[in-house]
Amino acid sequence: MNGHSCPSWFLDTMRALVAPGNYLSKPYHIFWGIYAFAPWVYHNRHRYTFPVVKTFFEAFRRDEGSTLPVGVAGFCWGGKHTLLLTHQENYLNLDGTPKPMLDAAFTGHPSSVNIPEDFEKMTVPTSFAIPEKDHHIKAPKDTDLLIGVMARKPEKQKGEVKVYSGCAHGFCVRGDVFGLAGDDSKQASEAEDQAITWFNSKLGIEPVS
Repeated sequence: MNGHSCPSWFLDTMRALVAPGNYLSKPYHIFWGIYAFAPWVYHNRHRYTFPVVKTFFEAFRRDEGSTLPVGVAGFCWGGKHTLLLTHQENYLNLDGTPKPMLDAAFTGHPSSVNIPEDFEKMTVPTSFAIPEKDHHIKAPKDTDLLIGVMARKPEKQKGEVKVYSGCAHGFCVRGDVFGLAGDDSKQASEAEDQAITWFNSKLGIEPVS
């Protein structure tokens, strides 16, 4: 998180904010929520963080990734970085030949996505796990648009979209800690299997029996 993660107590503040009732105390929690989250947003803007991510993958692609397939998984704001790595404008020049930074991608509930631009610029097969109650990529409006964009891509660039019913943002990696969608551990496990199956297929990895 570029050295500026939110404090751990921010989770308790968010629980208090989304809980029903407690209207007299909500202004208090709103203040502390902004106090914790605003610095994170400022320091983790993509114009600051993506150059760091890009530099890492350039070095990785030139070294191990020059002969081995590269797969990337990104969640929430990391999903935005994952999508940017699939864009042709971020290709790496290897011996005079433009080459994508990665060979396959997976992203769970990506945030800060420019719709439809970030979808249309994808040139690497990408698998999406989208929660039904996501507030960034909305189902079915945005997911239907994404499916349509992928359908028009060349066969080698086609991806997949899976919508997980009853889930909220963040379900892939931390579950629904605010209790908005109940127990989504089953869907989180399914999304994990989705990612593993996708990378096995696209990177030519033999599943472990």
